[in-house]
Amino acid sequence: MNKNYLLRKLDADDAIALASLAELTYRAAYETSLTAEEVEVRLADKYKPENFRAALTSPDQALWGIYSWDGKLAGYLQLAFKADSIAISTQRLIKLFRIYVHPRCQSQGFGRVLMEKAESICRHHGYDGLWLHCFEDNQSALQYYLKWGYEVAGTEPFEIVPGRVHLDIVLVKRLPVV
Repeated sequence: MNKNYLLRKLDADDAIALASLAELTYRAAYETSLTAEEVEVRLADKYKPENFRAALTSPDQALWGIYSWDGKLAGYLQLAFKADSIAISTQRLIKLFRIYVHPRCQSQGFGRVLMEKAESICRHHGYDGLWLHCFEDNQSALQYYLKWGYEVAGTEPFEIVPGRVHLDIVLVKRLPVV
């Protein structure tokens, strides 16, 4: 990986840039597996700058951005210290809520840097590991998490629009004590 990148904790001033990247990466990840209506509903519901501003100021979340050699936000990581799952016990685990890399920056090591940061934060705060949801139709993401040592722990149904049920795979990675 090119070492010309900057990894930093994001703050409320980053909400607009973060929402813009989040929309772009969400569309790229889900436009082929969700309906156009579902994509638009999800973006309107969860990916607005004010939602990110609230997350950026929450003591229960941490958001980190990685900037590429051109100074642009290339990816981000969102962790939730208090999140529950019906499939697993989340006690002593941090939720890897979101991790996305701009399509033009994929396969360049940015995801690895963000994953390593997530694990570092987990250890720093004394947690035993990380957990996440992965949409069952997002096979490339699922393979990525499995490569990183995550294990399937269960499934959870979800709806974006009423009447259309999807399934998330719940994955867990226990971190060894160092």
